[in-house]
Amino acid sequence: MAVKAPKGVGESTRKKLLDLGVLDVSLRIDRTDDHIIIPVTKVVEGMEGLEVVEADLEERGLAETDYKKVVRLPENLVPLLPTSFDIVGDVGIVRLPEELVPHAIEVGRAMRCPDQVPVDAARLIGACNYNLFHRTTDTRFWVDDVE
Repeated sequence: MAVKAPKGVGESTRKKLLDLGVLDVSLRIDRTDDHIIIPVTKVVEGMEGLEVVEADLEERGLAETDYKKVVRLPENLVPLLPTSFDIVGDVGIVRLPEELVPHAIEVGRAMRCPDQVPVDAARLIGACNYNLFHRTTDTRFWVDDVE
C-alpha cells in the first residue's frame, strides 16, 4: 500500500505521513514521471485527500546505526558503554569508565562508523574502513569508463 503524490508536494506528503506514523521505512520510495509513490503501513485519519494506491515497492536494506549493537566487546562490558558524548569543534569527547579504557579504540571505531558492510559470508566491517581499504578491489564499486 502506498500514497501517490505529485512531485511538487512529495516531500511535504512524506513528512505528513511520517508525522502520522504510517510511513513504511522498510520500503523504498518510487518515482514516476510526475509522481512519487510513498509506502505506508496503513490508512489512518488525517490522510483524507491523499491518493492511496497498491504498489509493489523494493525493500530497503536498513543499516545498523546503534554503535552498541556493532561494538566488539565482551557482553558484560556493553552496558557500560556511554550513551552520550560532547563535541568541541571537530573533536568528540567520550568519557569511558575505567573498565572500558583498554577497549577505547574499538569503542571509537564503533561510534565513528556503525554502518556495516559484508566482506564475506561470515564477516562484517565498518563501512568507513571498507571504503578506505577495499574499494579498489571490490567490483561492486567499479564503473566502466563512459565515452
